[in-house]
Amino acid sequence: ELERQAVVWELQRRTSILHEDWSAPFLPHDGSKVMKWMTIGECYDVHPFVARKQLTIQEAGGSEKPPILEVEVLGQVRDCAWNVVVDEDGDCEGWQYAVDFYISLHYWTAQCGWFSHVRRRRWRPTFGIVTPAGESTPFAGESTPMFSPFSRFSGRGLSLNMESLSDFLGSDSGGSPLPSPQAISRADRLKSTLFAEKGLVATAPLLDVDLGVIDLADLGAALQVEDWQASGGLMTLYFERAGAKDMEVGPWADGHVAAQVRGSIRSIEMRVPVPPAPMCPAETRCTTTWHVVVEAEKVVLESVTMSLDVPYGTCFNVICCDTFTVDAATGNTFMKRTLGVEWVKTTWMKKMVEASVPGEVKKFGLRWAEQVKEWAAVQGDGIMTSTFMSFLSA
Repeated sequence: ELERQAVVWELQRRTSILHEDWSAPFLPHDGSKVMKWMTIGECYDVHPFVARKQLTIQEAGGSEKPPILEVEVLGQVRDCAWNVVVDEDGDCEGWQYAVDFYISLHYWTAQCGWFSHVRRRRWRPTFGIVTPAGESTPFAGESTPMFSPFSRFSGRGLSLNMESLSDFLGSDSGGSPLPSPQAISRADRLKSTLFAEKGLVATAPLLDVDLGVIDLADLGAALQVEDWQASGGLMTLYFERAGAKDMEVGPWADGHVAAQVRGSIRSIEMRVPVPPAPMCPAETRCTTTWHVVVEAEKVVLESVTMSLDVPYGTCFNVICCDTFTVDAATGNTFMKRTLGVEWVKTTWMKKMVEASVPGEVKKFGLRWAEQVKEWAAVQGDGIMTSTFMSFLSA
């Protein structure tokens, strides 16, 4: 118990996988983890030293170091300073990354991956020595400089200068300069689907629907527009028919994230209705990632969805991939839908989930195919009307 109290775990969550705005946990299901400074046993608990201070969530979350200036050890109150623990389990700043706040180290890595929603690291105290007069001597750790990510990263000592700062911001975890987006060739980019990137095996096609004559370039342009909530837009129609609300649509990713993925990628948080099912709420919050690839011979639309409020919904991601191609014989565009379920936590409901998800995804796919045809018909009517008006004015 003494060892457990001597370590403070710092927890952070980011807004989405496309952002680097790490902050104290903030989702409703994070529970007491919103206090940021925790101990780990059979579960996460607010660190007792933090709990005694009766800090507000804002005070705890806003502190960059454990908000503990003194602790009681072996019957004596001692001043303390805190140092990040850096070892092989974390990166150069001590962070470990995962999809969610698991207990077991098995689920954590030292690198921030595509679907690393959360991170954690350890802090250990350095205690002052109590003198007979009751005054503390300098901390035992003050004779050596405290941990600095810049010194560990650059290998040039502990001084923080502009050269080492530049090295840190412009290097990857191996110390090599990060390539510019322009320097990353198409051959070096990630694979064209999230299925391939995540090493998942897609199901046999759930659907292969004839959509009629649709120009792939027009379809790709409609999927790549910036505003997915603009009136008359294809994706606007999708979300309206899905009953989505409280939508927060992120911008298309740019910088190094965009440079390392083929196509375009963005994140969306929203609330959607839940099909009637035992123990399920009427609606759920969802975190989603959308991936669009537009090429001459095909258009790919992928989504990765985690439902936060349905039973066991945070145990898995549903990955749906729609591939649009033109049949050479007929000239018609076909939509092929495949599905994958990515498990991020184990649960006894796995077989039941895997049995029920394909039917729902297929049903939504049929509805989406009809929406694409409806959108294409409107586009065609618009082109015909424009052509007719041009003829009359000639």
